[in-house]
Amino acid sequence: MATTHHHQHNGSGRRTGAVEDFVSAGLQAMTTTPEGLEPLAESITRVNLEWLGLVGRRARAYLELAGRATRCTGPQDVFDMGLGFCEQAIEDYSEGLQRMMHAARQGLSAATGSASEGETRRPRNGR
Repeated sequence: MATTHHHQHNGSGRRTGAVEDFVSAGLQAMTTTPEGLEPLAESITRVNLEWLGLVGRRARAYLELAGRATRCTGPQDVFDMGLGFCEQAIEDYSEGLQRMMHAARQGLSAATGSASEGETRRPRNGR
């Protein structure tokens, strides 16, 4: 799946990324009205919840690894278990980070009152 990168140029001609845009929108919202903080606060909360979910999934996978290792009967089983663990980790991190960026983009769009690139694009699993 191709990922698009959202970049803008600031006044100095330097390109800014999604994180800098998110921070900038937060600062702008704080200087305007208290109502401007609500979408940003909701977005930060969603990002944090996604992060906690990702950490929980990976911690659970690490804890389950030892139990699965005891069922291995040879080197091929150990290799297959390790490969499956790594593949799942890559998938978990990729999907988790996509969900976090989606939440951040929504907060950025709501705080600035504009639609950012990819705002309506949902992660593959629809969360």
